[in-house]
Amino acid sequence: MLAEYDYLAQIAASDDVTRLISAHSPGLVAEMQASPSWGALVASWRRTAVTDRFLAEQTLVGGLEPAAGVRDVAAIVHSLLQVLQRRLPAASSLTMAPVSVLTDREDLRDLLDDVQHRIAKRLSAVAVHALANEEPWMDRLRAQTGLQANDETWKSLVRDVAGYRDRWDIDNSGLPLGAPPSATDWDHSDQRARLEVRIAATRSGNQSAIQTPTPVVSIHSPSPIVGPSL
Repeated sequence: MLAEYDYLAQIAASDDVTRLISAHSPGLVAEMQASPSWGALVASWRRTAVTDRFLAEQTLVGGLEPAAGVRDVAAIVHSLLQVLQRRLPAASSLTMAPVSVLTDREDLRDLLDDVQHRIAKRLSAVAVHALANEEPWMDRLRAQTGLQANDETWKSLVRDVAGYRDRWDIDNSGLPLGAPPSATDWDHSDQRARLEVRIAATRSGNQSAIQTPTPVVSIHSPSPIVGPSL
């Protein structure tokens, strides 16, 4: 389901960033869309714009005026957005933006709203299962973070790690995040990196880098996990 969400959100982000480029440098649109870096640019735009749209727009517009001789403007903008993304606060690896932020297209809004609802239900079921059954990887995660079972930050982190494991079919590893993905698997690597930042921040007590915890599920009312993975 997260793959479905990513696909739809990528379409919405592509429309969004195309409108922005057209407003500032319409002559660059076709050239940038033809670049091998276009897809990565759109993905970086989606992640940064959701966190801080003002800074994302400033970064993108600044990259539209590269130094003379630069042949791939899309690659430059993508690189700048990646730098910005590393500066922004680390959010949950499973954070989904409000549909109204992603697109003004009614057809995409309806599809995104539906998939977000299904993902939320799946995440709750996965988190309930993990918290109720004390899966082996949780011992390692607890040792890494020092969090207690009744801590809301712990529940929030378990929810995201369990969702990450479900998303990437990690079911036979005692390591919370499993084995590192291939360097060419950009989405998987990105989600893993953001979770690693949260885990490290939790361990060091760096509150600015820890996602504000929210109650996810009750560990007293477990329910079986039904349906396909994320």
